[in-house]
Amino acid sequence: MQQDVIEFAIELVRDCGAQLRRVSEVTPEYKTDFQDLVTEYDRSIEEQIRYALKVKFPTHSFLGEESVRERGDHLWILDPIDGTTNFVSRHRDFAISLAYYHRQQPVFGIVYDVMRDELFLGVHGKGAWKNGERMAQLRKKEARECILDAGLHVLGYIKRTYGSDPLTMQDEFRAHRYLGCASLSIVQIAQGLSDLYLSAHVKCWDYAAAAIILEEVQGAYSIQNTFFTTTGTFAMFANRRSLITMVEKEYL
Repeated sequence: MQQDVIEFAIELVRDCGAQLRRVSEVTPEYKTDFQDLVTEYDRSIEEQIRYALKVKFPTHSFLGEESVRERGDHLWILDPIDGTTNFVSRHRDFAISLAYYHRQQPVFGIVYDVMRDELFLGVHGKGAWKNGERMAQLRKKEARECILDAGLHVLGYIKRTYGSDPLTMQDEFRAHRYLGCASLSIVQIAQGLSDLYLSAHVKCWDYAAAAIILEEVQGAYSIQNTFFTTTGTFAMFANRRSLITMVEKEYL
């Protein structure tokens, strides 16, 4: 992958992030229910990025959360505002997530924490960077040293689907937190700030970029459905494979 393509994508994402930082008031709409929000900014950012990519790479395909869902050898995957509820309610802890895949293989991914102005880049086989500084490889930890990132939805899903009691996870881990933005939860693991993220309803645009970053620092993930799913699926992201295996054996 040519460096100029990566730099083009980074500039595009940063420009859109600057627009979102200037937003002072947001009126959300409901997509499926009152917990599934969308805003005019989700749509406008997606359209800006889609248009810029189509002009620059006319033969490439585009898969976005809010509109176009194409498939092809050269595929860009976008979540224009990952963490829309956070964007609406708190105006922080949301991100722009953009990934490029060639023939279903990862090339690079960008996750931009807009309000903190932190841009994460993962290039397959090359490494991961935060604001241009190379990210360190993850340190392996025991479960009792680890922080779990999981919301009520996924705990309820595990109990209903597998009949286990996920609340006993509190006895396995040091602490429990929930961020509410899949891509940022995954890059928090990549930074060593969290260790295991569980979700019951992620789609490919939520993790396509962040998964590349995580793998480049020796993290791991497990997705129940096919990787490029556009319907919600159960997934786990961790600082090491053995954490995922532990959850699978004890709770699934």
